[in-house]
Amino acid sequence: MTPETQKIVDMITDGEPVQEMDLSGFDLSGADLSHGIFINTRAIGARFDRCILKNTLFDSCDLSGSNWQASSLHLASFLKCRIHRAGFDHASGQNSRWVESDLSGSRFSDTLLNHSSWVDCVFDGTAFDGADLEKTSFVHGSFPGTSFSGAKIIKTAFIGQTLNQAFFAGAIFRNPIFIKVSLKGIDFSNMSLPMVQASSSDLSETRWVGSDIRLANFYQSDLTGAVLDGANAEKALFSESRMEGASARGAMLKMASFQKTSARTIDLTHADLSLSQWRQSDCEGANFTDSNVSFGDFSHANLKHSLFGGANLNRTNFHRALEDGADYSGSSRPLGRETDPELQEAEDFVPRNSP
Repeated sequence: MTPETQKIVDMITDGEPVQEMDLSGFDLSGADLSHGIFINTRAIGARFDRCILKNTLFDSCDLSGSNWQASSLHLASFLKCRIHRAGFDHASGQNSRWVESDLSGSRFSDTLLNHSSWVDCVFDGTAFDGADLEKTSFVHGSFPGTSFSGAKIIKTAFIGQTLNQAFFAGAIFRNPIFIKVSLKGIDFSNMSLPMVQASSSDLSETRWVGSDIRLANFYQSDLTGAVLDGANAEKALFSESRMEGASARGAMLKMASFQKTSARTIDLTHADLSLSQWRQSDCEGANFTDSNVSFGDFSHANLKHSLFGGANLNRTNFHRALEDGADYSGSSRPLGRETDPELQEAEDFVPRNSP
């Protein structure tokens, strides 16, 4: 270690902040920099590989081109830093914190980042390939060209971003959370995403062909033009979502909820919709041909001009449904439940002296 680098280590050991210094090109590899404070410091191309940086703070620093390979970043914080094209491969960054930092072109391949948090960061071309992101949270920020290939996205939260230009090929999903994000056009086909949380999000034109999305939550999301053919979405929640022009041919949708969903012209041919809930949904022009909707509930739904040819409608509830122009040829519509007059009377009851 050179005298210059030893001076930096001594400053940190003595609790002195490294402030407004130029450490560009410095080789600090293997040093213990725990609890250090770096403020307004340039460290372009510096080496921090194999460093111990527990509880270390980097505030408003330029760390572009730096090397952090196999370093320990437990509880480290990076605030308003410029970290272009840096390498964090095989580092350990559990519980680390990244705020308003630009990480464009940086690499986090096979990095441990579980329980870390990222707020308002830029990830233009950033690579998280093979990274462990379990219980990590990404809040806002931009992700153009970001790669999560092979990453462990387990109970990982993405909140308020546009992710439609990110790559998730080969990612391992388990209970991921997407809230108010845009995933428009992303292909999740043949992936295992049970219990995925994707509420209030733009999922239009997404593909979930053959995917396992049991118990998924798509509440109030836009699934316009989405393709769920052959998916297993048993007990999934689609209530108050938009599904106009979507396709779920041959999908498993047993006990799924579509209450107050806008599903005009949706294609559900050959789908298993037994025990599904469609109360107050708009299904005008929908295609239920050869589907199984036994014991389903279309109470107060709009079924005008919908197609039910060959459908199993045994004990399906059509209470006060709008059925003008619906085609039930070859179906078991006679075995369905009609409008309940007593329930209708109760629904229309107006108490005396009410306004």
